[in-house]
Amino acid sequence: MTSSKKVRRYERVTLSRGALVAWERQGVRRSSSASVVALGGLYISTPELPPLGEVINLVLDVPGGDVRARAVVRDSHAGKGMG
Repeated sequence: MTSSKKVRRYERVTLSRGALVAWERQGVRRSSSASVVALGGLYISTPELPPLGEVINLVLDVPGGDVRARAVVRDSHAGKGMG
């Protein structure tokens, strides 16, 4: 018997208040809110979506300092955000 439930590699953490994240693509900087965080990625709420496959630079504001990362846009939802 197979299950239709999608199995995730890493557990997701939903941030009720969101976390501030700055991101940059092609020299243009934006700030948005990350609503879901996991070891494998995060979901950024933003109406401005880079194309799928594009690499963006991230800076997350967390207690104790900033976390800097590079990410690849793997999923997007028009007018809502990207993962």
